[in-house]
Amino acid sequence: MTTKLTAAVIALASAQVLAAEPAWYRGAVHAHANWGAPQLPTTSPDTVVRWYREHGYHFVAITDLNHLTAVEGLKGLFDAPGRFLVVPGIELSHEGLPGGKIVDTVGLFVARQPPVPGGAGVAAVLDAQARAIRGAGGLPIAAHPNLTWAVTAADLAGSDVQAGPRFFELWNTEPGMNNGGGGGRPSTEALWDAALSTGRVVYGTAVDDAHHFYECDAREADRRLSLPGRAWIMVRASELSARALGEALQRGDFYATTGVVLERYEVAGGSIRITLSDRTRDLGWSRPGANPQLYRTEFIGKSGRVLASDESLQPSFVLTGAEPYVRARIVSSDGLVAWTQPVFGKR
Repeated sequence: MTTKLTAAVIALASAQVLAAEPAWYRGAVHAHANWGAPQLPTTSPDTVVRWYREHGYHFVAITDLNHLTAVEGLKGLFDAPGRFLVVPGIELSHEGLPGGKIVDTVGLFVARQPPVPGGAGVAAVLDAQARAIRGAGGLPIAAHPNLTWAVTAADLAGSDVQAGPRFFELWNTEPGMNNGGGGGRPSTEALWDAALSTGRVVYGTAVDDAHHFYECDAREADRRLSLPGRAWIMVRASELSARALGEALQRGDFYATTGVVLERYEVAGGSIRITLSDRTRDLGWSRPGANPQLYRTEFIGKSGRVLASDESLQPSFVLTGAEPYVRARIVSSDGLVAWTQPVFGKR
């Protein structure tokens, strides 16, 4: 009896340990059904959620403008333990600033409808939006900073000042978001480095900001479509739950991507180590091994300086501890990109 009981206890403990092993979860954290936004196409919320569930995602948030979508019914239809999760979301939007600037903040895990604040300037609006989202139990993410060229690095670094990290959209695939910068304006990646170089802990996401779901098969060349499936985050969490995902985001245990998926990512023993897959993405034209996907990984530090470049499938960087931060940008030979979160030196 004792032996059997002990074995059962050991088996249960082992199962609990295995259940707690972290896994990678693919998430869409900016998507729209557009209820209450008459200038934009309206999609049934269940269509939005179904698209992401059927295309290999593990969690999704509907983030409509100034409107908290009720998720209880959606969760009843789509949630599946360990496989898929609907999380509540919103996008607070303010357009009343000089120069036609639009300032938005996405909120994840919000428990109730937050107020829709304004402000006297961009940083003030960002700050008020973040406070409103945090007051509703959510996590604020400054959205598309280069839309209307609204947000500077100083605005990003100087708003939502609190003990935890700052979040923003590093990459947004909706047309007109000006991710690449130009004409004397910085790219969103340059904004990130400028904010990080002030000493702020800032984490970057990649998002679809999708508005067009019924038009996924559209072929009209003259239409500007914001389609799903173009950018997402990969979160390493102990389980697929709002709590575990939120904790992982807070500690920066995620990366942003437009399609590069890391086989392995580890920060340990004073180094950053990444493993990449050389599997081809072609449609079946090539023989096995004839068309491998290749990469260039750049390890980037303060002020955006490239500290090292590695073109192997197992890029790594040894941290000296003197770098204020180090992050990695991985670009595939197919033009896809992944960005890891900054690893910070002595603070």
